[in-house]
Amino acid sequence: MLRYQEICAKKRRFLALTGLHVEEFVVLLASFQEAFDRSMQHATITGEKREYRRYTTYSTSPLPTMEDKLLFILVYLKHNLHQEIQGCLFGMSQTNVSKWTHLLHGILNQALAQQSHLPARTAQEFAMYVQDRAKTDVSERTSGDRSDSGETRPEISATSATSPEDAIDTQDSTDTEMSPQTVSQDAILAQGSGRKTETVLSPRPDSGVGQEPPTEATAARIFFHDGVERPINRPCDPFDQEDYYSGKKKQHMLKNIMIATIHGKVPFLSWTRFGKLHDKRAADESGYTFPAGSHVYQDTGFQGFAPADVIIIQPKKKPRGGERTLAEKAENRRISSIRVFVEHVICSVKRYRVVKEKIRLWKGNIRDKVLETWCGLHNFRITFRPMRYAENKS
Repeated sequence: MLRYQEICAKKRRFLALTGLHVEEFVVLLASFQEAFDRSMQHATITGEKREYRRYTTYSTSPLPTMEDKLLFILVYLKHNLHQEIQGCLFGMSQTNVSKWTHLLHGILNQALAQQSHLPARTAQEFAMYVQDRAKTDVSERTSGDRSDSGETRPEISATSATSPEDAIDTQDSTDTEMSPQTVSQDAILAQGSGRKTETVLSPRPDSGVGQEPPTEATAARIFFHDGVERPINRPCDPFDQEDYYSGKKKQHMLKNIMIATIHGKVPFLSWTRFGKLHDKRAADESGYTFPAGSHVYQDTGFQGFAPADVIIIQPKKKPRGGERTLAEKAENRRISSIRVFVEHVICSVKRYRVVKEKIRLWKGNIRDKVLETWCGLHNFRITFRPMRYAENKS
């Protein structure tokens, strides 16, 4: 049977099974245990109200330690295993696998929420996140605690424009050249591991594209958003078949809208919707907005999405019956080379197969919660392994 004590020394195998390094697993374990103990005070393992006996681990329990419980749920969601196979790995029946999966998945969500890694799900929660982030940036700039590491990297400075149309206007050939800038180094968690600020792109100072110097405050106003689609089994109901069918993917899908920051964090995830819903309409119905002066990178699926006081940077669509000019094509490639960062974030989330393959869980709102969980685990993981957005020069 698969046990934590047997595989924790095999670091490569542990990473392949759970998606986390052992050190990251230990940090998450503390919050997981607190959430489990809190849950067991009020309910039994089967979800019934606890009245008399307090929770104790039986000697015959298939998951005797808290490490084994966290290992169980991470392995299941990372590999999207059939429950019979999961039962063979951990020495339990399929019925017990289902029971423990739904219990521990909720507790994992609570542990990530306790560490503030879960994304916001409503426009109001996202607005509060943006306000808290702005206050943190101001306090960090005024405290003077940041020290320059002396490392050089390219920075991203948002394209200055007075309207969404101006943001995709053609630029002079010198506008696409980049120059390195000096950055600082942030502290990670209390473990003492150091992480460096993420790598991003910046136009040359003399290009006229970036009117303000690339700073942490500038980076805090840069966002990416995109649609995330996940396949599901073909619904039995004919009306559901029509709603969930995505003409783009040619199969039945679920859709969410995801927002990413320049540091790779996912601060917002919309509620799960039908697969045929267009990205623009899904964004409008989610109701989220960005701070005034923000620069938002998006693809042409969001054509027409233009909140007030926000600069939209989007590739120019091909005119009906015409062709884009060479300068427009070059500008589109430049924008796409920056916007691809959100695709890397989505790819990082979808390394967990339960949100990449067809999910076989149906109970409650589990299909919505699994993506929330893995966005939270992505946010947790990049505090240890920050994403790097490297400049790609042709």
